[in-house]
Amino acid sequence: KSYSVRQSCKRMKEERLVSSMNDQIAKQTRALEQFMASLDMDVFGFCSVEALSKRERPGRRPCDIWPEAKSLIFFAVGQADSLSKSWCQEALVGDIVAITINELSIRALKICRYIRRQGEKAYYVRVHGDGPLAVGIRLADVGEEAGCGYIGKNSMLITHKYGPRANLGVVPTTMELLYNERKVESRCGNCTMCQK
Repeated sequence: KSYSVRQSCKRMKEERLVSSMNDQIAKQTRALEQFMASLDMDVFGFCSVEALSKRERPGRRPCDIWPEAKSLIFFAVGQADSLSKSWCQEALVGDIVAITINELSIRALKICRYIRRQGEKAYYVRVHGDGPLAVGIRLADVGEEAGCGYIGKNSMLITHKYGPRANLGVVPTTMELLYNERKVESRCGNCTMCQK
């Protein structure tokens, strides 16, 4: 009888510990969401390194690239808006894209700084400049896993706000977060416009 009481007490302590950890993770997640909203980010989400690693092939899995990381913070910045375009009235398209990429980098660095202030590791990932494989993982897959959109027939991430016209970013971190379990369903249907 005393054995079962001890076992029951031990189980209750473990349940309280897990509940406390889940509360801490939920608090961290809410704080990060508020921080990202303060950066004027409206397309972002979190996914588990483990979940995405199951989808990718060896060598391209997040767990192979960042062994310590537990979470991937995904975010998207829309292609340069009309204000940015007005700064570059006589500029080439490359100048307009450069503004958007610069904005993406600034936000990624701010996210890294925030996470490091929380005592966790964050890895700044340069997503442009060295070709599409510079990151090592496909950012559209991260966005889909984070619940920020779906992969269209054009193999690009389609977000609700920007459609396929978004630059994508990711920050791997050791911070544990609550992940988005719901996925966005494809709305492509029979449409093949992007393939023409």
